[in-house]
Amino acid sequence: MTDTTQLRPATEWYDKWLGKMDTKLMCLKNGRSEFLIDKVDQRNLKQLNNNCLNFDWKNHLLLIILIEVAQNKDTATIKRILGTLSTRFKDIFNHFNITRLLDFDPNVHLYGYLKGEVFPNDSNSKRSELLGCYSRAEYTTKKWIHNNLSLEEQEYFNLFLLHPILFDPRDFSFRKLAKEQAQTIRKDETDAIVPMLPTIRAEANLRWNQMKRLRDAFHQQIQEVKTKSLSLPIEFFYDEPERIGERFHFRLWDKPSFVLHHQIHFSETIIKQATQ
Repeated sequence: MTDTTQLRPATEWYDKWLGKMDTKLMCLKNGRSEFLIDKVDQRNLKQLNNNCLNFDWKNHLLLIILIEVAQNKDTATIKRILGTLSTRFKDIFNHFNITRLLDFDPNVHLYGYLKGEVFPNDSNSKRSELLGCYSRAEYTTKKWIHNNLSLEEQEYFNLFLLHPILFDPRDFSFRKLAKEQAQTIRKDETDAIVPMLPTIRAEANLRWNQMKRLRDAFHQQIQEVKTKSLSLPIEFFYDEPERIGERFHFRLWDKPSFVLHHQIHFSETIIKQATQ
């Protein structure tokens, strides 16, 4: 009996990242013995490659991506998490002059950012987004490893877990402020458009009626072609109501008639099929 077990991931990124990413991490599998990296969308892998490959947290973010995929998270969600963490890590690490994730203490460095002690001009929504991504990623990766790996494997992959936060995320008011600010912006945008709603409704109604008249004329012409066995193409028109005062002209084709009247744009095979 032939052993068909896959010995290594199929993705090209495995070869590209040999010597750059942790090999065991790239070979992490789910409960069905599938390599998780093979299930990651190419866009997320390119994002990691372009933005994180030269930084010490690259393996930590790869682990987050793999576990998000194992939990069936969509590409856009993973892109948001990866973008938020990598961008804020760069800012915070540069500010505190640290290069290794081992030297990063979220209860000092992350806490200082969330309190507004560094980068005070960053918005409440940025701080809220970072806190949400970090705390969720720290919790879900640790839980997945604990529930799915052996003790020996846990000991190894724990090296790539984000450091836990000891402060209470609920202590920060910017989450509430960010939510209130977003609600205010939406209200302002809505208030600005309210006076224009009657005009918008009237215009939408006019356009919908025009499309309906065109659709009715189109289907009426198709029925006439079928009933009278007319050859295509044929031309037809319909008149808009007197208040609009316009007449629209159209030419009705089917695929064979269109091909035969534009033969220079098609291959001999297509022309032959149209003729038949």
